[in-house]
This record gives sequence, C-alpha cells and structure tokens, in this order.
Amino acid sequence: MTGERTKKAEKKTKARGNGEGTVWKEGDVYRWQVTLGYKTDGKRITRSGRAASKKAAHDAMNKVQADYSRGLIGEPAKVTVAEYAGRWQRRQLQVTPRTANQYGEELAYALEYIGDMRLQDVRPHHMKDLMVTLSKRQMHGGTVMSPRTQARVLTRLRSVFREAVTDQIIYVNPMEGVRQVKATRAASAGEALDFDQASRLHTIGTALHAAGLCRQWPAIFTAVSIGLRRGEVMGLTWQDIDLERGVLRIRQTRVMGLEEIEMGDPKTVNSRRDVHLPRHWWPCCWTTGLHRRRSVRQQAARGPERARSSRRH
Repeated sequence: MTGERTKKAEKKTKARGNGEGTVWKEGDVYRWQVTLGYKTDGKRITRSGRAASKKAAHDAMNKVQADYSRGLIGEPAKVTVAEYAGRWQRRQLQVTPRTANQYGEELAYALEYIGDMRLQDVRPHHMKDLMVTLSKRQMHGGTVMSPRTQARVLTRLRSVFREAVTDQIIYVNPMEGVRQVKATRAASAGEALDFDQASRLHTIGTALHAAGLCRQWPAIFTAVSIGLRRGEVMGLTWQDIDLERGVLRIRQTRVMGLEEIEMGDPKTVNSRRDVHLPRHWWPCCWTTGLHRRRSVRQQAARGPERARSSRRH
C-alpha cells in the first residue's frame, strides 16, 4: 500500500505543467522552485526558497506566483537610478524638448547622490535622507535650494519610480511616504504694483520710448499690464495684434530651446487664446502702432530683407 501511494505521488509530481513549480525534500527542509516567465533574451525568470514543511513550501511558491501575476514582482535588473532616469526622460514625448531637458536638470540634483545606486536597492529612508540633503544644498549665489525647486525634484522622482513599478523592475515604490522638507518661509521679494504705481510706470515708460531710450517699452508694458508669459510676449507678431478692436491673439511662443531660440506652441491648450485689452492699455496701442511704423522704416533703411523680417514680427 505504501509503495502504491509513493508511485501516485511521483505521477502527480511528473504531471505538473510548466510554471507550476517543483517541491522536493533536501535534508530536514523542503525546497521549492518555480519558473515565472521569460526575459526578452529568452532567459527564465525563476524564484526559489525553502520551508519547514511540504505544505509551507507549496504555500510560499503559490504566493510568489500570485504576486508575479499581479505585477508585484519585478524582473531582476542591475540598472542604476541614473540609467533608468535617462530612459524615463527619453519617453517624455508629450512635452517639448526644452521641457524634457528641464526635467533632466531637476533630476540631476537628486542623481548627484543616488544616481549610482541600483534601482532595486533604493528604500524610502534613502529618499527621505535625500530630501533633507537637498534642502541644505548650496545653489548659485550662496543660497540653499528653494522649496519650489525641491518640489519639482520630488515630482520628477515620483514619476520615475512610479514608472519603474509599472515596468516591473521594482515592486515597491520607495517614494511612498516621502515628503518635502518644510523650510522657513522666505521673505517676500516684493509686492505687485498698485494702480498708481502702474500708472507712473506707464508715464515714464512712454516718455522714454518717445525719446528713443526704451525701444522695447510696448512689449514690457504688455507683459506687466496683461500678465503674459515672457515667451508669449516674445512670440507676438503684428498679425496677432488688432489695434482697432483692442484684441491680442496668443498663438505661439518664442523661447530658448536646447541650442537656440525656437518658435513653438503655447504652454497649454488654454494658453492659446484671445485677450481683450483693458482700457488703460489702449493708449499703448497707439504707441505700439507708432512703434511698428518706426520699426518698419528703420528696417527698410537697412535693406529689403530686414524690412520683410520686420513686417513678419
């Protein structure tokens, strides 16, 4: 009877299919091993272990299989944080190259300290210590890193490690529970101009422009009075300005790219808009019109090609 049971057990073991794993006795313990899948190079992804009893070995093996099927176990990899951060940055195709480059600059602050670490070795306590270090990091001008820059670095790190989880390289996100270090509130750099100050600024700026001492005054006053981004002001063309109706059309921006100044789309979908100019801006409309005619005359005097460029901008 004992022999028949042994034969049945052997048949049952042999009947186990691929991916079901194997359990065997080794000395006083039971060992187990299971193939979870295959890497892109054809190598197997396996897990193994030991347990005090056969049932405990099966339970451990079944738990590993369940975790892997839910994406909780990542493929072993020796990729470093810096290597994976570069991979993540190259995937950011939904943003402009200039924005992606800015993401890289923000991540660089963190990679100074954790870039050489294996991605799978990073733990929450590493990231919490990192945020403390960054809060004390000396920046240009002798100041420490601002809370705003710290927040951006933290946002990028969260995105990188969150994607590493979805790629199944790690199965626990080390950014969970990591917060920005609270800093002493810095003194305000100043206050916004009130109505009287803005009025005086307009008077002085208009006088300087009329005297030929502030050629860019229309652009400066437009940015100050309407609240446009710098790139939006720089991207304005004469076709975007309706002086009769007092409407400004924001259709493109002019910003510094990776190597040179580039024309591009506004920052967001809602940034592409028509701005109805306030009444206090209308006197500047006439100044702008005079500026345009003066600019065309100046460029025409320098040559036909420069004049055509002036009419475009």
